[in-house]
Amino acid sequence: MKLAQLISRIESLAPPALAEEWDRVGLHVGRADAEVRVGLLCIDLTDAVLEEAAEAGASLVVAYHPPIFKPLAALTDAEPKQRLILGAAERGIAVYSPHTALDAAAGGVNDWLAEAVAADVQAQVRPIRPALDEPADVAGAAAGRV
Repeated sequence: MKLAQLISRIESLAPPALAEEWDRVGLHVGRADAEVRVGLLCIDLTDAVLEEAAEAGASLVVAYHPPIFKPLAALTDAEPKQRLILGAAERGIAVYSPHTALDAAAGGVNDWLAEAVAADVQAQVRPIRPALDEPADVAGAAAGRV
């Protein structure tokens, strides 16, 4: 499957429009036309995760937290964050982050957490506040759950 097709599927579950304005969701490293056969999911992209992805032959890491949050001044091996991003690019490993889009999506992270702590949660869960610019086809999206 092409990376663009896989991203389209991810974004159908967690539309970027649901992300908080300050967030950096989306593709951080990679080419849309790259072939993806093996992917890895993680919370944070770390050196250990990147090594595991390389050893597994993965061409995509979906990292919940955005690995590039503040703009990078350079892309060298001089600093850990830069080295990590450079390493992913050199290995041909794409990196995508859904972060707050996945939090806000109906059935997303906030719903998963609510289900983990409450019985019959679907009848009880409601949005704290509606997601900004909620697409019409993503009913129930919200920035948080009660």
